Amino acid sequence: AQKGKRINLFVQDWPVSRELLLPGLRQSPQRAWMLGDARRSALSMRSVESGVVVTLPSAPTNALCSVVALDVDAG
Repeated sequence: AQKGKRINLFVQDWPVSRELLLPGLRQSPQRAWMLGDARRSALSMRSVESGVVVTLPSAPTNALCSVVALDVDAG
């Protein structure tokens, strides 16, 4: 779900690789973090040919559905 410059990514199945591929993301990602993380620690991201990969923490912030917040450049 996107609201303004923020995209919220709902992650129900935590990837074993801890890598979340966002295929076809056309906007430049500025920052990513886990909702529920009081420190709002930045997650690392990298561009790949098919989109952007966000590296998730070792454990989800919520047992049922964790949320990654991603700020993007609206331009």
